[in-house]
Amino acid sequence: MSEDKHQRNKRNLAEWAEIAWNDNDWDWSSIIEILAFKLTKMSIQMAHGISEGCEKRAGQMNRCVLFLQRIIDDDYETPSLWWRGKDIQYEDYMRQQDFDFAMRIMSKHIFRWWD
Repeated sequence: MSEDKHQRNKRNLAEWAEIAWNDNDWDWSSIIEILAFKLTKMSIQMAHGISEGCEKRAGQMNRCVLFLQRIIDDDYETPSLWWRGKDIQYEDYMRQQDFDFAMRIMSKHIFRWWD
């Protein structure tokens, strides 16, 4: 293994340590955090790429991260009187909508991000 690859692997392991440390096998939030973390790392690499369309692909990844981060932050304020008293339903609806948007972007583009 080359020295560069060895250093990159050590740096990668250190970056993933906190994610792995906080991983739980019984909670959906862990997989959302892992996915957001990985997409963030990949979008940074993609943004520095030289291939045609790499900035567009990085933007697609960043939009996924935006929706996933909203789920992680779990900060869904009830916007109107109509939803008052239905806070749980509103939060569930918005969380599902954010997840669906992120997955829709991924399902549409993921296999073209590395073309």
